[in-house]
Amino acid sequence: MSTQKNSPNIYDNLVVGEQLAHLEYIVTPELLEEYQEVVGYTEAFYPHIAAKEYIEVIKRKHAGTLPVISAKHKDEYYAPPPVGKRIQVTGWVKDKYERRGRNWLVVETFAVDEDGREIVRSEHSFLMGGVK
Repeated sequence: MSTQKNSPNIYDNLVVGEQLAHLEYIVTPELLEEYQEVVGYTEAFYPHIAAKEYIEVIKRKHAGTLPVISAKHKDEYYAPPPVGKRIQVTGWVKDKYERRGRNWLVVETFAVDEDGREIVRSEHSFLMGGVK
């Protein structure tokens, strides 16, 4: 379980379709090398996974504390992020619903490089508020 900084009523305040924060970072040789070392795969090219962009876009928009459990994710990879290029990430609330008395949130993100080439599109489902 990961505790993220968000408002106390973050789930109630989120609106389907709501644009979340914008992130930017540069894929440096050091970042890529560190990611490859951590995952134990020297040919890994997608360090965004380690950055947990899908949580960062929520965390940067809202303040407070909120426990979340990542329940499901789906990624579509289009091109490896070029080393030395700025990567821009945006995200939005794709869906939210209640099931069996628990709140669920679906966040979609996509990343493009500074030339506008799409890198990855992700969809993540979270159990909000942790386990009761």
